[in-house]
Parts: sequence; structure tokens; C-alpha cells
Amino acid sequence: MDIKNMNYKELLAPTPKLAEGQVAEVGNRSRMIVGLAAIILGMFGIHHFILGFKQKGIFHVIACVVSQLLFVAFVVIGMVLTMVTLVLGVPFFILAGLTIVIDMVLGIKSLVEGILIFTNKDYLDADGKLLKD
Repeated sequence: MDIKNMNYKELLAPTPKLAEGQVAEVGNRSRMIVGLAAIILGMFGIHHFILGFKQKGIFHVIACVVSQLLFVAFVVIGMVLTMVTLVLGVPFFILAGLTIVIDMVLGIKSLVEGILIFTNKDYLDADGKLLKD
């Protein structure tokens, strides 16, 4: 699947898990490295790239960069409008706060994924292989 044919269902789908009684071989990707990457740099989607889920990683990077750019833009516009009149800048500060919520959601999602990577021994990478301990 290439980037042009990505759809949101594949981006938001959970990482594949082993079915009951299914056996998978152990791959080359380290559980420790992937888990730490998810917890520390997860907001940027680094752990998805390490696991081989490039589309999910690209989605995370784009969401993070757009959110940060919107935050800066809303704060600057809000400050300029506040200098002119106090009332006009307030909505832009509220929008800046909403971009922080987007970043918080990305961060919490990545923290949960990192915890799942450490605690779930059946966590698979994009090749369908288990993470090595």
C-alpha cells in the first residue's frame, strides 16, 4: 500500500495481534527500543517507523507538525489582535489551546502504545513478527 492510497481506517487500526493458538517467529526489532521510542518520542510517531508502519508514522508526524504550526500561528495572531483590542485576540488563544489538546491526545495515545508494547508479549511488527526481548 502506498501513501496515495492510504485511508483513515488503516491509519487508526490497532497493531495486529496474534490469534488464539497462533505462533509467530521473533523478529529483529527490540521491544525495549520500540517501547522507549513510543514513550519518549511517540508524539512524533517514531515507534511506528521502527515497527515498519510507515503510514501511521507519517500520519503522526503530519498531525504533530500541523498542530504545532497552528499553535504558533494562533498565538501570534492573538497577540497582535490583543494589542489592537482585547476582545479580538481571545478566540485565537482559545484555538491555540485546542491545538494543545491535539498534542496531548497524540502523546497519551503514544504513552498507552508504549505501555502495551512493554506489557504485551504478543505485540507484532509490520512483518507479522514478534518483538524480541
